[in-house]
Amino acid sequence: PLVNGVATTQWTPTQQGNQTITTQFSSTATGGPSGAVSQPVNVLAALPADVLSVTAAGSTWGPGRPISIASGSKTTLSTSAASGTSVLLSESGPCAINGTVISGLGAGTCTVTATSVGSSAYAATSVEFVVTVTAPPKKKKR
Repeated sequence: PLVNGVATTQWTPTQQGNQTITTQFSSTATGGPSGAVSQPVNVLAALPADVLSVTAAGSTWGPGRPISIASGSKTTLSTSAASGTSVLLSESGPCAINGTVISGLGAGTCTVTATSVGSSAYAATSVEFVVTVTAPPKKKKR
């Protein structure tokens, strides 16, 4: 249907390469306009997801790998993205991130999300890491 003389539709390409979209139209009014319009479109391949790396104390984090920090500790994280863009870190749970430093606030499970906005060669990506924040060691009574 037309809205203010404009018709819209959504198209999801099924293959890459040169495609042509053709629209045919006709008027319901007697003697109204009719015809067809074509528009060439070059469908590019989907971008690969950006590849993110998060490292702490020489150990590379990985989704599903056990990661732990101690409550009350501060650990500097090193991040990189294949796209060359900055990696943004966020957290939820008993930890806090300030820039690239993660601090354990209390025992429990923390989720750290690393995010890249991507580039012209890589799609934006987010990766989640589950971090166990361990309780500080108990002091021995004298």
